[in-house]
Amino acid sequence: MQDESTRAAAEEFRAELARLGLTPDPEVRKWAREQLDNARKTWTPERVGALRERSRRGAAEIFGQHGDSPAAPPNGRNAMNRDEAAEVAREEPTDWSAAEVDTSERQVRLGYTVAFDADDDVSQWLVDEATERGLNPIELIKELVREAHQRATSAEGGRTA
Repeated sequence: MQDESTRAAAEEFRAELARLGLTPDPEVRKWAREQLDNARKTWTPERVGALRERSRRGAAEIFGQHGDSPAAPPNGRNAMNRDEAAEVAREEPTDWSAAEVDTSERQVRLGYTVAFDADDDVSQWLVDEATERGLNPIELIKELVREAHQRATSAEGGRTA
């Protein structure tokens, strides 16, 4: 049984969703109930615990639930709760007229896509060679390209362009 505070919070949440026009239709509710009932019948307590822990860690990474999370606010507080978020949304828009533009240099990164057919000998060699070197195929490709670049520049007397 749910206690009164949980029930009241659930009702408040449903009312807020309805106010925002985000109420699920009866078909979606039925599907969700079936999924929950099936999980309750088939999942072991260990599996439920592991899923909750994984969800907690994921939320911490995304929403900064812990002070050491890269997503945590700089003041070390936890992420804002619903009431704080609603208060911020009601405030006047931020005045950016006195903002300063950061024009410092940033490293530019380029990404390239390489595709091989699954039955291509090169793709199998790449996987085998990466495994032998203790790398993944992407790391091996980077390493091979750097080695080729070094050979090319040393053969050309240090010229890179």
